[in-house]
Amino acid sequence: MNYKTPHNRLIRASLVVAIVAGVATVGLTFTRVKQRIEGLQANLLTQTAERDRAETDLAQSRNELAATAGALKSTRNALDAAIAVKQDALSAVAVQTQRAEKLSKDLAETLQQRDDARDTLARYKAAGMDPDEVVYAARQIKQLGASLAAAEEKNKALIVRVQRLVSLVPNIGCGELYMPAALKAKVLSVDPKWRFIVLDAGESRGVLERGELLVSRNGALVGRARVSRVQGDRCIANLMSGWDLGEVMEGDIAIPAQPVR
Repeated sequence: MNYKTPHNRLIRASLVVAIVAGVATVGLTFTRVKQRIEGLQANLLTQTAERDRAETDLAQSRNELAATAGALKSTRNALDAAIAVKQDALSAVAVQTQRAEKLSKDLAETLQQRDDARDTLARYKAAGMDPDEVVYAARQIKQLGASLAAAEEKNKALIVRVQRLVSLVPNIGCGELYMPAALKAKVLSVDPKWRFIVLDAGESRGVLERGELLVSRNGALVGRARVSRVQGDRCIANLMSGWDLGEVMEGDIAIPAQPVR
């Protein structure tokens, strides 16, 4: 068979061209792939470097954050300690202030006592008496005061007895009957028709028949009454005409119109 015919030569040329074109295409593709691989490798190296740098920065930031947290804790502890010291100082100042005020008060009292002692001494000298004589005189004055008080109490008791006896004598002035100054009776009941009242005090507390009482409510005078009957712990009194300053009611208070002086 003859392979060198024009047709065969054309086929061979076409194959050679196709092979050359394929080789060229493969070479071009390889070049492009190589360039892409190299680019990817370069990008990978760049990203790796950036990641390493980021990890380094992150580790440094963490270390700095830990250091800052430690410093903040130390500062807080120092601040708490300073606040505690300040509170102790304020407490100490308050105690010292109270002590100073007490000392100042004690000093003022001491100075006053000194001045009083000076005045007393000056009075001693002016009276021409020595301290022992003054003490004796003061004791005597105290004893005389006690005796006078006892005599006054006895005198009051005698006046009450005399007034009770006088109240038993008819046709004697009622306004002259004296009853104890400390007497205070409460109105238990009121009879407005017959104009008499019942009180919770009687002979045991010094109430005298025909003695007169002032009736008041909340400190305001509302009437006047004259005792008509006396029992041990009760008495009956008639409301007096001309003294109707208000309506006498249960619970009102009655005191002597003529108390023992």
